[in-house]
Amino acid sequence: MPADGSPKQEVTNMRGRIPMGTAALALVAATVLLSVSALPAGSPVEAEAASTTVDVGSDWFCDPSFENPDLNAFCETVISAGDTVTWQWTQGRHDIVECGANWSKWDNQNEVCVGADFDAGTLSSTNQTWSRAFNTPGEYWYVCTRHFPDQKAKIVVQGAAAPTPAPTEAPPDTEAPPDTEAPADTEAPPDTEAPPDTEAPPDTEAPTPAVLDIAATPAPKSAPAAIPVGGGAPSIDGGGSIEVNVLLALGGMAALMGAVGIFLSFRTRET
Repeated sequence: MPADGSPKQEVTNMRGRIPMGTAALALVAATVLLSVSALPAGSPVEAEAASTTVDVGSDWFCDPSFENPDLNAFCETVISAGDTVTWQWTQGRHDIVECGANWSKWDNQNEVCVGADFDAGTLSSTNQTWSRAFNTPGEYWYVCTRHFPDQKAKIVVQGAAAPTPAPTEAPPDTEAPPDTEAPADTEAPPDTEAPPDTEAPPDTEAPTPAVLDIAATPAPKSAPAAIPVGGGAPSIDGGGSIEVNVLLALGGMAALMGAVGIFLSFRTRET
């Protein structure tokens, strides 16, 4: 406990301690996570090579049913490139020698395969094994030179198995953009009514001038002034318009002169 007697500091220190077991587990978990994250996304994982076992018995490969001198009766083992075949002896003394396609390398006189690609030698111990990896695709025909043609077989090596791709997380679904509404149809402007036809003004008939038929209309004739039976001047009604005008003019002058005379007489009296 601190000198100041504070218990709070002691509690804090106890909580800050991490057990060794917990720390070790955390370190292991962090290492695994870092190892996994270091792998490139989607990188293929190489397929592991397989191993196949072929039994070797008294004058046969695979099982006793293949002990047969017929060249068309033999055991066939199919593997992938990179796989390994292990031969396991069950009984007898046998060797394993590559002998060419259809045992074309077999030398019947010397009872050997000339130019063999592989030779396991002669083995006889029970449960003794011999293994070989086959990396190149193709067909490999082999025999036991001690018991051919009864003991023979073939290995078929196919192309390497395709690597298994590491699982890749699918990308998140991308939401499709919302459908864009088509623009509303634009209403066509209303048809503009054509102005009503303007009626042409009625034809104005030219006035027909009245034809004065001078010839048909006789000029009025002045009746001769009636002469009074007793003699004297002709009467006014007799058509003497000039004489009437003269008389009227003379009467007017006389009236004017009379008015002037009256005016002068009044002026004289006033003075």
